Amino acid sequence: MGRILKTREEVQALMQRVLSKDDRFSKVKVGPIEVHARTQDGSNWSLGSLAGPDATVRRCLESITPVVRELQSLIDVDDEQ
Repeated sequence: MGRILKTREEVQALMQRVLSKDDRFSKVKVGPIEVHARTQDGSNWSLGSLAGPDATVRRCLESITPVVRELQSLIDVDDEQ
């Protein structure tokens, strides 16, 4: 099965919804999604940034990394925007 094609904004909004489900990360904001050449695992995007209190951002990044990897395996970002 192929990957789902989404815009940067759609992926950014999706990641923000993921964070909003965890009260610990309510003050963390997802920055723009970065599109890049495909990595070895086939992903063509990554999180550009997370903004919020430093300690919270670190915990958030550790917590959501598995979710990001899963979404990267399912979604391609349209780089023609």
